[in-house]
Amino acid sequence: MSPLKHFNRPAIEMFGRPIRRANWFSPIIISKVKKSIPKILIVEDDQFMVRILTREFNQAGLTTYQIVNDGKDVLKEFKKYKPDLMVLDILLPGKTGLEALKEIRELKEGKNVPVFILTNYGNPEFRKLAKDLSVNDYLIKSNTLVSELIQKIKSLGE
Repeated sequence: MSPLKHFNRPAIEMFGRPIRRANWFSPIIISKVKKSIPKILIVEDDQFMVRILTREFNQAGLTTYQIVNDGKDVLKEFKKYKPDLMVLDILLPGKTGLEALKEIRELKEGKNVPVFILTNYGNPEFRKLAKDLSVNDYLIKSNTLVSELIQKIKSLGE
């Protein structure tokens, strides 16, 4: 059968789906819209928590991350890695996460980077400091599933 005979049909089947003739003449753009994977800076000194976060992030497709274990290295890694967002613990060796975040917020490139605090400390004073530093969310480890954190991260890209 000649390919031209297909034009006489009321509907043309393309990729297994019928399409209307009007759509056939309009340009067809076939592309999967691939959302970019955010670069995440994970600041966490607890190796067990790092393993949980990286395993869950990998399973969720969040595969681009850098891990920092010491508060005094956060600023240097932030400048080098240039993350799209941060997951930050508060109590770290060397320097607290909030002190490191304050330094990052003073940088031009660090002013608007989304930050999720993931900590064991629900202290109201820490919460206020975090709010003053424009943290997106303050999550308590024992009350938060990693899947909830992942959902919050993914909702930033929508």
